[in-house]
Amino acid sequence: MTADKIITKVESNINTGVEAPVEVIEIVSENDSQTKGEPEDQDKDENTLEDSGEVEHASAQVVDTELDTLLKTPAGLRGAIEALLFAAVDPIGPRRIANVCGVDDTRMIRNLIGQIKIDYEKERRGFQVIETAGGYQITTLPMFADLILRLRNRKRRPALSPAALETLAIIAYRGPIIRAEIEAVRGVESSGTVRNLIDMGLVEMAGRKDVIGRPPMYATTDQFLQTFGLKSRKDLPPIAELKQQLVFKQETRGENDEEE
Repeated sequence: MTADKIITKVESNINTGVEAPVEVIEIVSENDSQTKGEPEDQDKDENTLEDSGEVEHASAQVVDTELDTLLKTPAGLRGAIEALLFAAVDPIGPRRIANVCGVDDTRMIRNLIGQIKIDYEKERRGFQVIETAGGYQITTLPMFADLILRLRNRKRRPALSPAALETLAIIAYRGPIIRAEIEAVRGVESSGTVRNLIDMGLVEMAGRKDVIGRPPMYATTDQFLQTFGLKSRKDLPPIAELKQQLVFKQETRGENDEEE
């Protein structure tokens, strides 16, 4: 017998003056108490969730307060800078670091980075702080490159061919530049070489030239600066010096791109 039928039967007995059995009264009382208890249990659950949210919010505020206090000390700010340099995938500039740390003095950021760099060198660490591509970055020392390649089960990437170096130098010094201008300097077809440099991340499209056909222009990337350890394109050596470093034989100038 369901609770509704029991209640109906009790009400009928009350109206007719018949006393309801004890067990029926107990069942009705039990159901009634359970029904009344549900909102209270729900309120308890909601209060528990609210309390939990307040605790998490309070914990976050404590962490933020501790971090803010830490960043106001030279040692704490230095640690934060080191953590950001370690975590950043690409070079990160002083202004960006200052904004993240809530600091206005970029000169202080540069000084602390300089201290970190000197300490790494003094302690003969396996990594270093370098300035490249308009920012700073933590990298491993070049002398450990083979060990890292061995750890990753990789082989050292082959060096750029003379044709690729020549094309890259032309783009670095004269870019943004279109392919026809590159070929006019080199004297050979260079589409394959340019494509390979793009695939390697050293060259990218930099708009289109406002001439008939609007051919794409090419320029070097930030990865190019990182690869050659340059702070900016202004740090490129003079062309005469570069030519001495890159001695191209006459037969190299006719090298087929497919051989690369």
